[in-house]
Amino acid sequence: MLSSRKAARSSQRYRHEVPSSPSVNLATRKYYEDVPHNADQADWLKKPELPTADEILGTDHEDEDFALATNRIHGPWFSTQLYLETHYGLLREAATANLRDAVTTFRARPGMTDNKSFVIYERVLLTHITMADRGMAFRVSFSTRRAGQQILWRYSSRLIAGKVVALSSASDKFATQCVIAVVAARPMEGVIKSPPEVDLFFAQTEDIDPDPLKEWLMIEARSGYYEAHRHTMTALQKLSRERFPLSNHICGLQTRLEAPQYVKSSPVMNFQSFASKGANEPLEYDMMKGLPLGLFEHLNSHQQNALRHMLTSDLAIIQEDPPIIVATHTNHVLDQILTHIAKFEPKYIRIGGRSRNAKVLERTLFAIKDNQRSLNLPNGLLHRARRKHVALINDIIQNTLKGFDKQGDASIGSIFIQHELRTKEQLVNLERGSNEWVTCTTTRLLEPLIAWLGEQATPFDGLNTSNYSSKVIEDFDQDYEVLMGLEEKELVMEKYLELRDMWEIPCEDRGAVYKELHARLLKRLHGDFRDRAKAYLVTSKLLQTGKLERDCAILRTAKLIGMTTTGLSKYRGLTSAMELRVVLIEEAAEVIEASVAAACFESLQHSILVGDHKQLKESFALHELAGEPFYLDVSMFERLIQNNFPFVMLQEQRRMAPEIRQLLTPIYEELHDHHTVSLIKPVPGMGNLKLFFFTHSWPEVNDNLTSKVNEIEALMVFELFRKKILKMLLENENTRSCLPTAATVDSYQGEENDVVIFSLVRSRSSQSDGIGFLGIDNRVCLALSRARRGLYMLGNAAHLAGSSKLWRRIISILKSPADGRPQIGFGIPVTCRHAIQDWNSAKNNCKLLCRPNLDCGHVCPLKCHR
Repeated sequence: MLSSRKAARSSQRYRHEVPSSPSVNLATRKYYEDVPHNADQADWLKKPELPTADEILGTDHEDEDFALATNRIHGPWFSTQLYLETHYGLLREAATANLRDAVTTFRARPGMTDNKSFVIYERVLLTHITMADRGMAFRVSFSTRRAGQQILWRYSSRLIAGKVVALSSASDKFATQCVIAVVAARPMEGVIKSPPEVDLFFAQTEDIDPDPLKEWLMIEARSGYYEAHRHTMTALQKLSRERFPLSNHICGLQTRLEAPQYVKSSPVMNFQSFASKGANEPLEYDMMKGLPLGLFEHLNSHQQNALRHMLTSDLAIIQEDPPIIVATHTNHVLDQILTHIAKFEPKYIRIGGRSRNAKVLERTLFAIKDNQRSLNLPNGLLHRARRKHVALINDIIQNTLKGFDKQGDASIGSIFIQHELRTKEQLVNLERGSNEWVTCTTTRLLEPLIAWLGEQATPFDGLNTSNYSSKVIEDFDQDYEVLMGLEEKELVMEKYLELRDMWEIPCEDRGAVYKELHARLLKRLHGDFRDRAKAYLVTSKLLQTGKLERDCAILRTAKLIGMTTTGLSKYRGLTSAMELRVVLIEEAAEVIEASVAAACFESLQHSILVGDHKQLKESFALHELAGEPFYLDVSMFERLIQNNFPFVMLQEQRRMAPEIRQLLTPIYEELHDHHTVSLIKPVPGMGNLKLFFFTHSWPEVNDNLTSKVNEIEALMVFELFRKKILKMLLENENTRSCLPTAATVDSYQGEENDVVIFSLVRSRSSQSDGIGFLGIDNRVCLALSRARRGLYMLGNAAHLAGSSKLWRRIISILKSPADGRPQIGFGIPVTCRHAIQDWNSAKNNCKLLCRPNLDCGHVCPLKCHR
């Protein structure tokens, strides 16, 4: 084990451990090559990475009775392809349905304002184009008028990077046109502007319209985040073309487990790290022959069985006891694990930069790359792709974008030659004629096209120029439409355009001829821009592949790689190219099945799933896909256990005081305590009680957002914290700087704490009103198992017990504890007047004095709080 100082020195030296000229892993390049579609492929394999216009407009299925395939959670799957296709279809629906429904609703009521499901942005205009490494980004300005209020962007989840939006021209309003884009970036300095601005990537290059004067509408669904499923869906498509390791267990539910191939090939392992301190003898054992019982003396029997199961099963499931789980596949859990790993293995790399741990940040791939700027990959793509990319950027700027700047300026005739709309001979004739023109106010020669247009020349200052009234412009447009709308006039126009000498065109027709030239120029420019945008997309992909080749070279020097479950899909090309053999997934019960399946790259030999399906599940914006018949909320972990797949469960907890753990008996009947938890000290001033339920009958009310509120209960929670918990924190120097955290039951991720105050809110006279998220056993289990020293609940015990079988058993335990002291009552247990003398009386309650003696001998001075 390295000391922190030694580990820091090791981290500084690490950048020299990467070879200066590592070899290129061509598997990375191969993984990201585009696979051509063929007629025999299933439709789901041909779907693009991002939604299509037809999907969002609801025109992608001719059959109106189209139905999603249902998920199979009982019994084996009939084929791996059906398994992959079903999960792909369910994810695609979960990712697109909310935006599709938003567009459908808007089409029926195009004048509507923002609602709770989606938001509408109008007056969307293109303002800038950014040549980013990931692709061509378009900055748009927009209006939030339909929100009806100011947007607090700093706290808003609107238009966050990765969000998919739908656009349509302001005139079409999604009747026939739908353009899909992804938010590339939402810098704060952009959205606080007036009007606000964000950057977009368009899904299809043919949808790009660089006209800065064209006005768009944009719709964003409030819920659903396509980016969360985007890479998993792509990984499932890739997996369908690869060998699917462990599919005999995952799809076929075969319960006979074997050791991973790498263990069979090299079964002797070194267990020196399990030896007692000071022991220097080598501890090498043949895994295929079993391990000596005395090797793991510091582990209990359940932990020993779990470790053996992990090391000798190709697909191992370890169900943890509830206190070990902290959150669902989140970044802070990854940081915690890597912090522990760093104590014995500093040579790890974390993929993904959303870390709040300073030490872990030093070990992110981004930080290590920053120290390896001179890394050279012979025959690598990166430098070649960068040169092509930069050359194309310059070409687009010089030959395409500048064309849009010049296209409305009649003083520049060369642009028409450049785009083969005029010949050099025609321009020479124009110049010869213009030399004979002199204005009445100056002897300066006029530009050829301006001289040729004469009185019909319009300065290129936009349509709001002061030189012409709106009536003149309107009449000119009407004359032009009449000219272009008649067949004989079209023939005349073609004749005019073929003339070698444009001075032969009558003066009164020159404006229309120039307008036609200008329209054709715009069409050429748009077509040229789209062609170059496609080329830019190709070079962007090459550049990204080159970067991944470099990343792969760095990652191959690591002993361990850490990433989130989202990263397993997002960076699957990297992990697949590195031919990794072992994957351990923590919190596997809280990850959708498709994400775990995506981690089955061809080289995989050993998959270890750790979690607890009785706690958090993955949440979905589309609730219809959770539960029967789609069961998208059922993880692979839970499905395998439900189908009697072998697993090992840890049954000893080391976090909670025994009084708190007893509440989990209805969920974990065999869970017991480690001897150390009996030494946990109670919270000072709480009547020596580590667990208490303050019950009341104060009614809940609805707020403006249809959420439930209980103001009196909230007041009690505030006072309990202010007078008891805060006092405890301030008295301890180690906890003086600790800040409280607050979370709703539906968003609580399960961070453990010394003290948890659980405000239950729900309180109605009728049981038919329900208890919302409190009726979901998984969430209740999570909330009750996070406190170490003290768990204090406030709510209507009668209403909860009458609405839920689980709560009925919990209330029963509180009323009849092992020590005989009831842990539920109509008053909060306090033990000294000094701690309660400033408590506010609860409004709408009895106004008489409380009077009963407290345990400390004092008479309670408060008004009744029963």
